This record gives sequence, C-alpha cells and structure tokens, in this order.
Amino acid sequence: MESKNYGRYANLIFYFIGIIICWWGLAFNSDMNTLGRVFIAIGLVFIGFIPGFLYNNELFDDYKHQRAFLISYILMSVALYFAWESIILFFAFMFLQTMLCLVYLDTKFLRFQILTSDLSILLLYMYESKNEKMTLDPFQFVIIFLIFNGVNFVARQIIELIEYERLKSREQERSLDDMLRVVEIKVDDARNAAKSKSDFLSNMSHEIRTPINAVLGMNEMITRESHDPQISEYSRNIASSGIMLLALINDILDFSKIESGKVAIIRVEYQLSTVVNDLMNMI
Repeated sequence: MESKNYGRYANLIFYFIGIIICWWGLAFNSDMNTLGRVFIAIGLVFIGFIPGFLYNNELFDDYKHQRAFLISYILMSVALYFAWESIILFFAFMFLQTMLCLVYLDTKFLRFQILTSDLSILLLYMYESKNEKMTLDPFQFVIIFLIFNGVNFVARQIIELIEYERLKSREQERSLDDMLRVVEIKVDDARNAAKSKSDFLSNMSHEIRTPINAVLGMNEMITRESHDPQISEYSRNIASSGIMLLALINDILDFSKIESGKVAIIRVEYQLSTVVNDLMNMI
C-alpha cells in the first residue's frame, strides 16, 4: 500500500512539473497571452485532479484510479508536445512514466501504459506527417520507438520477477504455516495420548488395589485364627508379597503423578534387612 501511495505522489509531482514546462513552452513558442496560458494550466490541473477526487470519494477503485491518472498524464504530455512542438519531449515524459510504473509493481497497469503510450506516440507521429511538421525522420522515430518499447519490456520483466519472488515467498510462508499447524496437531494428539495413558494407569491401579486389600485382609484373618506354625509362615509370606505388590501398584500411581507433574519426593528411613527379607520371600 505504501508503494502505491508513493507512486501516486511521484506521478502527481511530475505531472505538475510537466504543466509548468508546458506553460513555459507556450510562453516561448506561441503568441498566446498570459490569460490563455493560465486557463490551459488550470484546465490541465483540473484534469489531473479528477481521478484523485473520484478515488478519494470512493467513486473509483485503485485499478481505475491508476489508469485514469495515466490518461491525464498522457493528455498533459500531449499539451507539452504542442507547447514545444517536440515529439522527443513527449518520448522523454513517456520514458519517465515507465520508470514511475515500476513503483506500482503492477504488470497489468504497465501493459495498459505501454498500449496507451504507443497509441499516443503513433497518433502524434501521424499528425506530424499530415501537417508536415516532422521533428524526427522515420528512421530516428523507429529507433526511439523501439528503445521505448525495449525499456518497457525490461520494466515488465523486472515487475514479473518481483511478483514471482513475492508469490514464492508467500507460498513458503503458507507451507511453513501448514507445517506448524500439523506439528501443533501432532503435539495435541501426543498430549491427549499421554493423558489417556495416565488416566488408564491411574484407574487400573485403583481398581487393582481393591482386590489386593481384600486378599491382605483375608490373609490377616488367617494369621489371627491359625495356630499352625507352617500356615502362619505361609500367611506371613502372603502378607509380604501382597505388601510388595501393593508397593508396585503405588509406584505405577507415582508414574502417573510424574507425567502430570504432581509427584512429591518424600525422604523416609527404611531398613535394608527388611527389603532383602521381602525379596527372598518373593523368590
């Protein structure tokens, strides 16, 4: 948007510079009085302001505004030609317009500029031929005309290259956004899977604790009611293994807490001989 505004301001500045040069040309090369030159200058200013007025009042979109102002610029250049009677000066302002078109970076606008400029140049040359006021011989005209179109061709290639780089950059940004979106989806899936696993382990651990507590409770009853030394020994082994199994289940619950970030490490004392004895009983 800034480049378009810069293009409008640059075109407007050179438009008014052209009006001033046209005004001087009429003063030096014609018998027109000052009042007549003032009216022509006012008329050209009015023509130049029409596209901007329509655009600012939302009667023109940007597409129409650019082309309307280009036509105003060509009309000013035609007046400049008649003021100085020099088609070379008209060519110079068309070259300048080509350079200003690069600011817009619009291939369609440049094509429209080439079409209207070529048509205007050919019409002026036909006017000179008909009225025998040739300022350039045919060979010189063809050379300058080809150079003008060559410059326009180079300008169009530059604009197309810039547009291609912009399109390529936008595609790369779009691809990067798609990749980031896929990564976010995968991360969410992994988080959901981890949460599901933690929930499963937590639920299963709680469910397993219930029958183990029942087994330990019944074993405690056997220990209290039995007076047989061998059965009491078996009962103590069952209690030891059951407590060990319960500890393993608690460890599983701890893994779930670790993944959810809720685990708390508690430092407690323990007897190594008890651990070794429990391991031997399990074996």
